[in-house]
Amino acid sequence: MKIIDYYILTKYLRFVLMGVFGFVFIYITVDLIDHISIFLDRSVPAMTIFRYYYFQIPSLLVLLTPVAVLLSCFFTLGKLSKNFEIIAMQAVGISSYRIMLPVIISAFFIFLMLFYLNEYFVPQYARKFIFTKEVEVYRSQPPWFTQTSDYSFRGMEDDYYFAKIFDPGNNYMESPSIIIIDGAWKVKKKIDSEKALWNGEYWIFQNCYVREFDVSKDLGDPSYERCFFSEETTFYGIATLDEMIVRQIRQDEMSIRELRHYLSRAVSSGARPEIVRKIIVDMHKRASYPAAAFVISLLGAPLALDRRRSSIGVGFGLSLLISFVYWGILQIGISMGYAGTLHPFIASWGANIAFASFGFWMFLKIRR
Repeated sequence: MKIIDYYILTKYLRFVLMGVFGFVFIYITVDLIDHISIFLDRSVPAMTIFRYYYFQIPSLLVLLTPVAVLLSCFFTLGKLSKNFEIIAMQAVGISSYRIMLPVIISAFFIFLMLFYLNEYFVPQYARKFIFTKEVEVYRSQPPWFTQTSDYSFRGMEDDYYFAKIFDPGNNYMESPSIIIIDGAWKVKKKIDSEKALWNGEYWIFQNCYVREFDVSKDLGDPSYERCFFSEETTFYGIATLDEMIVRQIRQDEMSIRELRHYLSRAVSSGARPEIVRKIIVDMHKRASYPAAAFVISLLGAPLALDRRRSSIGVGFGLSLLISFVYWGILQIGISMGYAGTLHPFIASWGANIAFASFGFWMFLKIRR
């Protein structure tokens, strides 16, 4: 069985890689043709064009790999069925379930890789892509890159930043003030400074006055507050210049971890129910779409074993049809989840549940 597993697995993974690289190449080629006039009119450097597409690759991999996985199911198992290799395996006692096992297990590991990619690479690359597109290609200057008066910013760890002048172009803040609170909204530390300079790694505060509060003590307790002054000091663990520049990150550019933290902040600050609901839907959506690589292979593998669907044309057509139907159901569910018509879990996972159920039913129908 190891030889047969290796035989099926190599064919399957070869088709997956060809499909992924083929789809990504087609997308980039078509998009480049569509935008070439913009790049030329704006005299965009070649390296900027390279970054423009390079930063899209993680998102494209997550988006297109499920289609490549489904297509590979039809091409691999369909080709084996067309050449009567499936019948030969069944003749020596290998069940249809056992034949499909390498494909299903591989699809599951592809799902895990996509989940990791979607969680740890896609968000940061998406932010870099938006910066490249808006600033380097379209030459638009985001408002947070210019000098800002009466600046305010909320960090990711319940830390709040204020400055009379915030000038990211010159790595400078005038009269900055930082307030750090705990989970019960009690002030733990307050930092006031004449100015702060960013040296590339951390902030340097000049003429800085720091007040630290022991929230476990009462307000009148002598040890409740501790104060000290420093002509020049640094603090670690506070927001970096890049984090303060990117003042608002869209939810579709956040990882599940960032969305979970964002959700807790939204709930604690009394955000409207529709905002909380949208965050929950987005959390489920970030996990559900990578799972499509595994779920639709449960449907594609039984269909591919039928010799009537073993041709390349039929397999390609069915792959596109299934992918479009899946994407349509997913988008309808997401929209209904945002509107509150469906529970966030059902809205995001409904397409996976439906396709997995149909796939298991197909598994039960095939002949062993």
